[in-house]
Order: sequence, then structure tokens, then C-alpha cells
Amino acid sequence: MYKKIKFTENTLQVLSLFTNDFNREYYVREVEKLLKISPRTAQLILEDLEDKGIIESKTKGKIKTFKLNSSKFTQRYLAFVEQY
Repeated sequence: MYKKIKFTENTLQVLSLFTNDFNREYYVREVEKLLKISPRTAQLILEDLEDKGIIESKTKGKIKTFKLNSSKFTQRYLAFVEQY
């Protein structure tokens, strides 16, 4: 079953970061600085995308990194984001 994702401007910007390099991992502060959004906004968007199965996280020490999930579900959403 498809999960509903709220497509805000910030969500699309975060997803577009992951389309530049599909294997790249980002952490919250990095996303915040690249997109000039608040750390809390970046964290909420990344956690929401993780809950939906579009990205996955990995914890290294105290740092939580996020990378693109390589599922067909994710590919459908990326097709939409690339048009953005």
C-alpha cells in the first residue's frame, strides 16, 4: 500500500539533495546548511521520509546519517522529484 507523503517545498529540496548522488549520506546539520533551513525542520523532514521508507538512517557514534533507500517505492518518488 502506498504511504501518503506531504510534498512541501522543503521536502522536495531535501529529496533533490539525494538525487545528486544516490549513494551519498547526509546528516541533519549538513542538510540544514546546504538548504538554509532550521535544524529542527531538517530533522523532521528526514525522519518523516525515513518513516515512509524513502530514506534509511544509520548511526555512527553520536551522528545519525541518512541515505536513499534503493527500493522501487523510492524510485517512483524520485521520478517526481527530478521533475521539480
